[in-house]
Amino acid sequence: MPDQPAPGTGPGAGSGEQPGMDWTSTLEERVEAAIGGRGQRALLAVSGGADSMAVLEAMSEIGPRIGVALHVAHLDHGWRPSGAAALVWQRCQALGLPLTLGRLPRGWAPSEDRAREERRRFLAQVAWAVEADAVLLAHHGTDQAETVLAHLMQGSGGRGLAGMAEGAGTLWLRPLLDVPGRDIRAWAKRRQLVYEDDPTNRDEAHLRNWIRHRLLAEMASRQPRVEAALVRSARLAGRDEAALSAEADAWLGDREVSLGGLLLTSPAEASDAVLARIAYRLLETLGRRPTEGQVLALARALKSGGGGGRGLWVARLGPRLWVGGSQVLPPLTPQAAPRPGETICLPGPLPPGLIDMELSPLVGPLAVRGWRPGDRLASGGGLGPVWKGAAVPRPLRPRVPLVVGRAGVLAVLGVKGPWQGRGGWVFSASAAVLADRSGRPGLFGVPADDCDKLGGPALSTKAARGRPVRKGASARS
Repeated sequence: MPDQPAPGTGPGAGSGEQPGMDWTSTLEERVEAAIGGRGQRALLAVSGGADSMAVLEAMSEIGPRIGVALHVAHLDHGWRPSGAAALVWQRCQALGLPLTLGRLPRGWAPSEDRAREERRRFLAQVAWAVEADAVLLAHHGTDQAETVLAHLMQGSGGRGLAGMAEGAGTLWLRPLLDVPGRDIRAWAKRRQLVYEDDPTNRDEAHLRNWIRHRLLAEMASRQPRVEAALVRSARLAGRDEAALSAEADAWLGDREVSLGGLLLTSPAEASDAVLARIAYRLLETLGRRPTEGQVLALARALKSGGGGGRGLWVARLGPRLWVGGSQVLPPLTPQAAPRPGETICLPGPLPPGLIDMELSPLVGPLAVRGWRPGDRLASGGGLGPVWKGAAVPRPLRPRVPLVVGRAGVLAVLGVKGPWQGRGGWVFSASAAVLADRSGRPGLFGVPADDCDKLGGPALSTKAARGRPVRKGASARS
């Protein structure tokens, strides 16, 4: 931290507060509003620096007043020899507070991003283990100003310019984002708190340190209240971001997992700003670390209702959109087609309903299976026009049931093929999800009504003369 006071040499001792310096009342008010109440527990992240040691001292007094029990956590990153862990342990012993210590293996390549990820993972694990209602972080207004400037230099949009959120999700709590860091350090000095001054905080090779020691100082020489102004800007950007995010969440309210991806109502009517936030959330849900290029590409595909690129596919499946990775899904397990008069249930992607096929006794044995490279229509030609005409993305093609005979593919179930004219691909999210969960590729000899209960379609056959044709699907409610 910039301009840290020299560490004290004695234990904490009470002292009167100066006007404008009582940040502890802000801390108490916000923690109580967020999680105050009998039986609540907070995990306090303490690095051993001036800021977190001050918050530790203050919360040891505030906690009993507002009914919040404290558990302390400290992670040693292993970058350098440090006495911070011992320092935190000693103070927790003196205050009678439980402590969990963690340590990363020495020798790993230090980076700010990696350290942040490891810290967050460690704190989340400890919070779960001790059943904490919140994780308290000591980030303050100076940290917030640095964050906004760092994001601005990297070309961030509204999400980045909002800086850190006071309440991130339901676990993380930063109650001091509008309190200047100098107020907290002045309080620590008056209390004669012992803390460690991390020398890496002065290394201007790191962007945040350069911002802290150079850029903010230069800006403050022209505008003394620049830190407060940046914090206010973050708060205003955060308010706008919250409104746009709420609209994005409304569009995503009916999303569900299906076929290795996500199904959702098409958000094509949403504004570009909301589409970008929808894309960001979808990428996070799919386990990606969103980049600007991925967000823009996915937002464009959502707007147009289809497309691919940057390892993702968007496809229009009936009235909804499927969003998933570009990896090809495993094919359906082959099974024998039903004999005339018999019905089988099929897995997704198909809607509940009855699909009738007239089969000539001359056709011979049939199978129902997924697509394989090299498959050709019995009527002649490959399946390329079928997939293209119905906009079936390559990753999902192995999951579309085909009825296959000796002469080739007789029907692509759910797709209006060249023998029926152009049309859309019929899809049911519930069918796909139920089929995936059951783990059964199909059930033989059951009534079509039972297929409806399972959420999938039914394939029925009957004997007919002449060339086999697919008569179509009749939807059932």
